[in-house]
Amino acid sequence: MFGGSFAMVPWAGRIRDGRFNFDGNQYQLELGLPPHAIHGTVYTAEWRVGAVGNDFAELSCPTGTGWPFGGMVRQRFDLSTDEIRCTLSITADEQAMPAQVGWHPWFPKPHAADVVFAAMYERDEHGIPNGQMVAVPEGPVDDCFVEPRSPLQLHYPDLTIEIASDCDHWVVFSALDEVFCIEPQSGAPDAVNGPASQRLEPGQTLERWMTIRWDAVLHVHETLVPATGR
Repeated sequence: MFGGSFAMVPWAGRIRDGRFNFDGNQYQLELGLPPHAIHGTVYTAEWRVGAVGNDFAELSCPTGTGWPFGGMVRQRFDLSTDEIRCTLSITADEQAMPAQVGWHPWFPKPHAADVVFAAMYERDEHGIPNGQMVAVPEGPVDDCFVEPRSPLQLHYPDLTIEIASDCDHWVVFSALDEVFCIEPQSGAPDAVNGPASQRLEPGQTLERWMTIRWDAVLHVHETLVPATGR
């Protein structure tokens, strides 16, 4: 859970006490981070390899016994010289279900970060969004944000990494000294217990994409430009 870039399906982040109601029934999930359920059921799953090419790969796996509704999860990775595009989806089986997707990439701590958002969800004493939006604070965070103000970039001495996605929620984790996480999600943590919960009918699919782009020459060019310019 503390490295790489894993998929979060069929929910992302925490679910309070691992419990939620859906269509009049209450469900209890395994508590991956007691007292809460966390990051879905597939981040430790064994994935089946499908189509593979020189610059792409497709993977799939069921949601597993930890999710009472079933469903099939698919990933596709497309690689170019300066970018990887990740596509993640979940398709409902024969019954309706709540659904959410997201990614949890871990990066080494950058020298600087351009990670600016319009607003942030307020967290309660259990670290879970309470539905209220607040101003973005200064200092380390482990919070859910919305509306990026500019491209999300991490800067290193000779490298810039940019993360983009069609997800509308972003969890940023900067509370540890050695790592930094920018996590695009299709909804906020514990969304299944709120009015914004995503519902899939039988056979429906929820799909999102994320790109990670790297520029290994940006800062080299900057060092070669005379201070006076031309």
